[in-house]
Amino acid sequence: HDYVLNLLDYSVEVQSSLCSTFYLLRAFYEHPNKSLKKEINERKLQGGSTGNFKNTDLTHMLYHQITAHSYLQDNKIQHGDISPSTIFISSKGDYKVAFRLNNSTSMEKLQLEKIMRNEQVYLAPLLYSALKKRNLSNIVHSPIKSDVFSLGLCLLEAGLLRSIQSIYSKGDEVDQHMLNIYLDEYEMKYSDNPLLFSSVRKMCEIDEADRPSFTDLKLALPDYAEICDYFYKLEHGLITEEEEMWDENSPDPHQNFQQNEYESPYQSNYKI
Repeated sequence: HDYVLNLLDYSVEVQSSLCSTFYLLRAFYEHPNKSLKKEINERKLQGGSTGNFKNTDLTHMLYHQITAHSYLQDNKIQHGDISPSTIFISSKGDYKVAFRLNNSTSMEKLQLEKIMRNEQVYLAPLLYSALKKRNLSNIVHSPIKSDVFSLGLCLLEAGLLRSIQSIYSKGDEVDQHMLNIYLDEYEMKYSDNPLLFSSVRKMCEIDEADRPSFTDLKLALPDYAEICDYFYKLEHGLITEEEEMWDENSPDPHQNFQQNEYESPYQSNYKI
C-alpha cells in the first residue's frame, strides 16, 4: 500500500548454541525521510507560528493514515502501536505507517512495559485502563477503534506541537477533561478547517461505541482527489479560501455518524 512502509526483503538465519536453536530475522524496509516524532521535535525548536504544521500537511496526514489503516482493516490487520514514532514521512511528503516485527511479546505486553517505564503511550481509554490495572487476561476492547484513538492523538499532538501525555495522569483512566482542553485548543488553532478538527475530535471519542472505525472514516471523508485539487488551486491563487468546493446539493458523506454540522471551505455541507 502507498501509505504503509514497504517491506522490501527479509532473511532468516538459524543459529545454534549448546542445546538451543535461535532464528535471527532481518527485515529490510524502504528508507523513509524521518519519523513524525522527529518532525514534531524539529518544529518545536523553530518556535512561534513558523513551526506549525500547515492545514495542508495535517489534512494529507489525516487522509494518508486513514487510507492506510482502512486498507489494513479490510485485511483484518490491527496495528496496536500507532504513535509519532511509527508514522514516517517520505521525501515526497507522504505519511506512512510502519509495523513493529511480531515476536513473542504481544502488543498489550509491549504497551504495559511502556507504562511501567513511564514512556509515552497513545492508548485508547479501555485499553489503557485494563493495562494500568494489569488486567492482561481480560482486555475487552475493539483493537481497530483503539487504533483510531491512537491516530487521533498523533494528529492532535502534531497540530498542537506539544505533548498530550497529561491525559494519562489521572490514575487508571484517561482524563476526559484534559483531552477536551486539547481538542478545543486544536479546534481554535485550525478553525478554518472543520474537516480536520471534527475528524480528530470524532477519533478521540472517549466512548468506544461513539468512535468510528477506519472504514467509517474513509467513507465519511470527501474524496481525496478533490481535496488535493482544492489545495492546488488555493496555492496557485486560482481560488480563495472563501470559495466552496462543493455545491449545496452534494451528498452528505456523514449520514452514518453525524453529530454537528460545520461550514467548511472544503465542503459546504461537511458533517461528522
